[in-house]
Amino acid sequence: MGAFPRPQQGGNVLKLVVNGPVASPLGATILSTLSSARGLQLAAVVDGNPEANGRDAGEVAGIPEPLELPVVADVIMVLASVAQSRSTGVYVDFTGDASAACENVRQATAFGLSSVVVGASIPEDDISGLYEFCDKASTVRTEHALLASVFCPARVFSWLGFITHVRSFT
Repeated sequence: MGAFPRPQQGGNVLKLVVNGPVASPLGATILSTLSSARGLQLAAVVDGNPEANGRDAGEVAGIPEPLELPVVADVIMVLASVAQSRSTGVYVDFTGDASAACENVRQATAFGLSSVVVGASIPEDDISGLYEFCDKASTVRTEHALLASVFCPARVFSWLGFITHVRSFT
């Protein structure tokens, strides 16, 4: 069974907002894995690269099938949109920029979304500050702000564990 329980069948779909360099190997792996996982829906893909803006996220990532989801640049607009839906939302940040990731987690928390940060080496003081911020937010409990630093994603990161852990937020 492993370290994480298996995802439950049925229930609400968990909407994911994914933010980071889509054309990177990590971006391709994240999009390919999450787009095929049951119970998860890619609600939006955000990338600050202007060349990716408006293009199909699957095409930009170089995965075989188009995702029929355009890459957008405005993370705040996307978070607001997902927050208005009835589904639970999770913000996944793989920007690699610790300060941007912290700010994006704060924004996601303010909109009531849980957060997962992949690959950014966030200083302990910032992590403590994020947990404190989440505790004060009325919509998200501390345990909903999962901050996972993953330094060797191709070798170490367990995608099933990641998906299962994200599903446990609901």
